[in-house]
Amino acid sequence: MKIKSDVKGILFDLDGTLLDIHLTKFNRSYTRNLYEYFPSLMNFDQFFKHYMASIQKMINNTTGKANFDVFLDEFLPPFNLTREEGESILRNYYKNDYQKLKKFVNPRPKPRDTVQYVFKKNFQVVIATIPIFMRDAINARMNWAGIDDFQFDLITYAEDFTTCKPNLNYYKEVCSKIGLKPEECLVVGDEHNEMVAKSLGCQTFLIKSPMTHLKDDTPKPDFVGNLQDLIKLL
Repeated sequence: MKIKSDVKGILFDLDGTLLDIHLTKFNRSYTRNLYEYFPSLMNFDQFFKHYMASIQKMINNTTGKANFDVFLDEFLPPFNLTREEGESILRNYYKNDYQKLKKFVNPRPKPRDTVQYVFKKNFQVVIATIPIFMRDAINARMNWAGIDDFQFDLITYAEDFTTCKPNLNYYKEVCSKIGLKPEECLVVGDEHNEMVAKSLGCQTFLIKSPMTHLKDDTPKPDFVGNLQDLIKLL
């Protein structure tokens, strides 16, 4: 099978696709460090549950509000912080202790070469990571992958998006922002969250990772391989 001749956009997932990430250790250290930045009105286990519930609010967002706004509305009230205070704490964390989490992350083989090749082929290029993190966090992970200096056509930040994977409206939102039809896009990822885009008409490329857990109803990927295989396909 070959890529459709009318494909004009390549949508890259980040974690598990361009980055190898030890998700369990990463998430635990991430929330443990973040906990230290907020007023100690709850123990860590309570904080962890509250934080994850706030993240889930973003994943389930159907309000039309930006995901980051939905998160702040859910997360901040127990701490009696204003939005400005909450944002300031988060940005301070991402500029400092968040950088320590790099030890749980490694670039996949040749992520920079792959992205560079896709740009040279004149595709529109999107970092289509799940938009549950603010700009600072996603930019840091792009730096860890060695791709933060590229001029992407779109990066799906929590501040700018009103939907999340695997909601198909997320892919509609991406397509709308870059001016392409789903049929003109190839989605590259390692999970069910990316492969669902086939239901809209996108082609899909599965890059298997330790996080790959497809479901019975996951549409069959059009292609399976690694980043080097993607280069050969394009």
